[in-house]
Amino acid sequence: YQGAARGLQRELIDALDKLACDGLKPDITLWLDLPVDVAYARREERGVADRLEAEADAFRARVRDGYAQLA
Repeated sequence: YQGAARGLQRELIDALDKLACDGLKPDITLWLDLPVDVAYARREERGVADRLEAEADAFRARVRDGYAQLA
């Protein structure tokens, strides 16, 4: 999802995922969707942002879209 936000091809992301996870897949994945602006407002309340949280709105929207495509 973050790789997709940075423009990496899906095939590369899938290959890296398979390598990193040794082919393991979860039995179930829950995706809790939240509009980007709401998530950003919540992050702002916590104070200091980490490297990914400090990215621009467009990046966060692409990350969200990447999750949506996987779901």
